[in-house]
Amino acid sequence: MSDFTPYPRDAASREEAVAPPEAAGDYAGWGRRGGALIVDNLLLLVPVGVCFALVFAPNDAVAGVSLLLALVFWLLLPFVYFTVLHGRLGGGQTLGKRLVKIRVQHAEGRTLDYGSAFGRYAMTFVFGLFPLILDYLFPLWTRESNPCTTKS
Repeated sequence: MSDFTPYPRDAASREEAVAPPEAAGDYAGWGRRGGALIVDNLLLLVPVGVCFALVFAPNDAVAGVSLLLALVFWLLLPFVYFTVLHGRLGGGQTLGKRLVKIRVQHAEGRTLDYGSAFGRYAMTFVFGLFPLILDYLFPLWTRESNPCTTKS
């Protein structure tokens, strides 16, 4: 005879009654995603535009520093912005996504960690270097292509 105790029947029936966790909300449409991206890019354009405008200053030192800052803002600021706000601190919502009431999350409904958020933007950056129109139009024919969900 074994010392193994069988799993209690009432615990088994409680576990069967509980449904597996599902993602909260529906997938956001292409228009809302595009609108959020436009708002985010306009916000990120402000510091870059100011720095590029100062490049034409009459002082060569100011122009050189402004050009360097513009390049840093153009390359690094979006990585920081999207990583932090898509990660835990922003709860999956950039300012543009918050405006249109959508968020980025894992399929199970969890908020992205910073590594996932960084990787997500890194792929966006790579596709931006080699624009593939198919990548940007993909959400038009599949709702699961990019799990931005409506805020619950």
